[in-house]
Amino acid sequence: MSSIYITEPPTKGKVLLKTTLGDIDIELWSKEAPLACRNFIQLCLEDYYNDTIFHRVVF
Repeated sequence: MSSIYITEPPTKGKVLLKTTLGDIDIELWSKEAPLACRNFIQLCLEDYYNDTIFHRVVF
């Protein structure tokens, strides 16, 4: 996995996940879970989630 960030991301942020059945807004809490947010953003930038089947979404 490559390192994209030089500095830490903002403490709050949102990601718009576009699906064939509609869009999902994902709120990121990087202050509370910095490694999980960094990993998720990195995978998004690498197109890891393209063509992924989501079989369960919890709101």
